[in-house]
Amino acid sequence: MIAQTAMSPETRRRRELQAVAEDPLLTRRQVEAECGLSRSTIYRRIAGGTFPRPKQVGPQAVRWPRSEIVGWKARQPVSEPRI
Repeated sequence: MIAQTAMSPETRRRRELQAVAEDPLLTRRQVEAECGLSRSTIYRRIAGGTFPRPKQVGPQAVRWPRSEIVGWKARQPVSEPRI
């Protein structure tokens, strides 16, 4: 069995920053541009459970992990091109 040791605040912060660097956090405006959706549509879909929920990063700030937006986009149906 591996003994767990307490992580120093500095080590914890370093790991958090590394995780963010590997999966950057997007602002709402970046998500709007990436998905082609308006602010109201994004929040309506969040309420309906059809869009990823943002992560709270400050008292009045939210961000979306890029991987969640990329995954959501990959699951969206693709329309057939018109001929």
